[in-house]
Amino acid sequence: MPMSLATLALWFCAAPPYQAAVESPAALLTRIDASRSRLAAPHLPFQEQRETRRRLAADCRLYLTLYPGGDKREDVGRLELATLFELAALAGGEFAEFKLRVADMLNHPPFPAAEHEAAYWSLVCGGLNRAPISRSGVNPPARGRPLSAPQAGDRQLIAAMRAYTAAHPRSRHTPRMLEQLFDAAAAGDEDAAMRAAVESLTRDWPAHPATVRAAGRLRRRDAVGKPFWISGELAGGGTTLDTRSLLGRPLIVVVWSVDCDRSRTRIREIETFRVTHPDVAVVGVSRDADADRVQQACRELGLAWPQLQDGRGPAAQVMLDWGVDETPFVFVVDAGGALRGATADDAWRDGARAAVDRR
Repeated sequence: MPMSLATLALWFCAAPPYQAAVESPAALLTRIDASRSRLAAPHLPFQEQRETRRRLAADCRLYLTLYPGGDKREDVGRLELATLFELAALAGGEFAEFKLRVADMLNHPPFPAAEHEAAYWSLVCGGLNRAPISRSGVNPPARGRPLSAPQAGDRQLIAAMRAYTAAHPRSRHTPRMLEQLFDAAAAGDEDAAMRAAVESLTRDWPAHPATVRAAGRLRRRDAVGKPFWISGELAGGGTTLDTRSLLGRPLIVVVWSVDCDRSRTRIREIETFRVTHPDVAVVGVSRDADADRVQQACRELGLAWPQLQDGRGPAAQVMLDWGVDETPFVFVVDAGGALRGATADDAWRDGARAAVDRR
C-alpha cells in the first residue's frame, strides 16, 4: 500500500539526520594532533611513520572538505601539503600524488593563503626537477630534497624564487626566500640584486627578522671606507663608551659570546695582536645578557679593554644595526675612524695590519 505524504514526512522527521554521522571539527583536530604527537615520538618504526603520515594527510583533507570555513583550515592545509611531501620523500621520491594535490590547490584554493602554499610547493618540486608543477599536476616525477638556498650561479632557481616573491609578496615563505636571494647576491657581489631584496623586505615585511638581518648586512657593506663608530653601555652599567673617543688609533671591535669557544680563541688572538701593537685600541661587544658572566670571563681571559654590553643578548643593538648573527665577528677601523673591513673569519688580521700601516 502506498505511503501517504503525511506518513512519509513523519518518517523523514524521525530518521536521524545525515550530518549526525559526520565527525565534528574538534574530533578531527584531536585526531590530527594525536598523529602529529605520534610522529614526534623517538624511534618510530619506518612503516608506522608512513602509516601515521597517511592517516594524518587523510584527516587533513577530510577537515578541509567538511569544514572549508573552519578556523584551522590554513594550518591544516599547510600540514597536509608538508605531510604529503614527506610521504613522497619516504617513498623514494614518487611525487605524482603530491603534485596532483598541489595542482588542485592551485586551481581550487581551499583557504585564503592556499595559493601561496601551493605555489611554494610547486617551486620546491621545480627546484627538484627544474620543472614547476603545471595546474594539471602532470610533469615528470621529481627526486631529491626540499628547496634549499640558491647558490650564486644557480640562475634558474634564483629566477624562479624572484618570480615567486614578486607574485606572492605576503606569503609566509617570502621573507626567507628574499633573505636567501640576498645571500646569493652577496656571494656573487651583485649589488643591485642585494638592494632589490632588501627593498622588497623593507616594503612588505618591515619588522621581520629576515629584514633586520639583511638590512644590517647591506648597511655594513655600505659602511666600508666611511666613518664608523659604535656606542653603548659598558658591562656592569653606569658608564657609556663612544668609540669616536678613540680616534687617532687603529681600532678593533670584536663581537663575542662567553659560551662560544671560537669567540674565546679569537679574543686571545686579538689580545696577542694588541700586545704586539700597543697603538691599537680594542673594544669588545658581548652578546650575552648577563653582565656578571661577561666580567668574570674577562677576568679569566686577562682582558683589560672595555666591553660594551646592553643586556639584550642576541638582540644587542650593535648586532641588529650591522647584521651580525654569528660570533666571533670583527670590525677593523683605521686611525681616521673609517671602517676598513668586517669579517667572521681570519681575514681580520690582514685588515688590522693594513689599518696599522695606514696610520
